[in-house]
Amino acid sequence: MDYSRQIQKALNFMEGRLTCNLELEDIADIANFSMFHFHRLFVGIVGYTPMDYVRRRRLSEAARELVYSMRSIKVIAYRYQFESQASFTRAFGKQFELSPGKVRKTKHAFAYFAPIDVKKEMKRKGVDSMEVKIMNKEAMKIVGMKTTTTIKNNNIPQLWDKFNKVCSSIPNIKEQKVALGVCPPVDIKDFNEDAPFDYIAGMIVENFNNIPDGMITYEIPAQKYAVITHKGALDTLQKTYNYFYSVWPEKSGMEFSDGTEFELYDERFIFGSPESEMDIYRPLK
Repeated sequence: MDYSRQIQKALNFMEGRLTCNLELEDIADIANFSMFHFHRLFVGIVGYTPMDYVRRRRLSEAARELVYSMRSIKVIAYRYQFESQASFTRAFGKQFELSPGKVRKTKHAFAYFAPIDVKKEMKRKGVDSMEVKIMNKEAMKIVGMKTTTTIKNNNIPQLWDKFNKVCSSIPNIKEQKVALGVCPPVDIKDFNEDAPFDYIAGMIVENFNNIPDGMITYEIPAQKYAVITHKGALDTLQKTYNYFYSVWPEKSGMEFSDGTEFELYDERFIFGSPESEMDIYRPLK
C-alpha cells in the first residue's frame, strides 16, 4: 500500500473541510485505516497529530481572512470551528504571538502554516534511503511494567525511568541487556489525542515464574516484521519514521498489520548520543 498517498488523501479531505466539523474517525475512514493506526501513521509522516494540523491550518486561513476579508473576528472564529471568540484569540496568540485584533488593524505579516504536500515534504526533508529488514520472530514472553497513556499527555518517559530502576529484579531473562517498548494493538472506536492506550516497558523471559510485585506479563505471538534501525539521538527519530511509514511501503509493496509493534533497545542504545541505535519492529500482513 502507498501509505503516503493515503495520508495525502486524508490531508486533502481535511483541507476541504477546514470550516466544517471534522472528526478523527471520518478522516481515518478516508485513509482506510483504523483510527489508532491512522494517528500513528499521520504523525510519522506529517510530523503533527491530525487535529494539531487542522488547528494550525484553520488559524492560518483565519489570519488570511483577518487581513483580506471584512468578516468580524467573532464570525471568523465560529467559521473556523472555535467555540468562542475568546478561545480563538487564545489559540491565535499561541500560534502567531499576535492578537487577531492587531493583525486586522496593522495587516501584520505572520508565519503562515501552508498545506502540506507529502511528496514535496519528503523531498524537502531529504529522507535518504534506509535499510529495512524482513524478520520472522518466534513468540516472546514479556515481563515488565505497564502504563496507560494518551497522545496528548504522554507518560512513557516516566514509565521507563521507573522500570530502569527495578528491571534487574526480573528473573529468567532470555536476552540480557535487551529491553522492549511494546505497544499492544488498540481497538478504540473513537480514538483521539485523549484516548487511553497501553504501553509496556519490559524484557524477554524464558517463563513467567516468580514475577516481581508490580510487574505484568504479556505475550507477543510469532510474527513476520519489517525492522528499521534508527541511528542517532531520539530528536532525529521523526526522519526514520517518515521513511518507514511513507517511503518504504511504497517501494516494497508490503503492508503493515495492526498487530503488536515494539521498539528494541540493547547495548547499542545510548540516550542522547549521535552514535545511538535502536530497532523499530512493525508487524506485516
